[in-house]
Amino acid sequence: MTLSFPFPVYGYVYDSNNQLVGAGATVTATGDTSGTDITDTDSKYIINLMDYASSGGTVTVTCDYLGETISSAFKLIVSNPGKNLNLILNEAINSNDIYLNTHHKYGNELFMFTPYNKESWCKTSDY
Repeated sequence: MTLSFPFPVYGYVYDSNNQLVGAGATVTATGDTSGTDITDTDSKYIINLMDYASSGGTVTVTCDYLGETISSAFKLIVSNPGKNLNLILNEAINSNDIYLNTHHKYGNELFMFTPYNKESWCKTSDY
């Protein structure tokens, strides 16, 4: 079930050097479905979650820009008038055609993930 009133998620997008990215970064908010916006020249984005999320549901906001990426989640609480969420991108490590953006430790295994395919990963070590 979606909301019966506007609920914006909004903010600025910064690169991994904490500089505003400017125009052109795509930001996606996913709740029950997804909505997107592209940053303006001031690096601002705004997405109205009215048609994309439900009260009490989890909303995940992601941004991929020039090989850098970020994902942040929050619980939608309708008593708030909206959600200010500034995004600071994580630095990518360029290894030829692969950009490594994040890692996940599971037990004694370390996995790396790329932004090009949410299913792509490589096991990097046992430690």
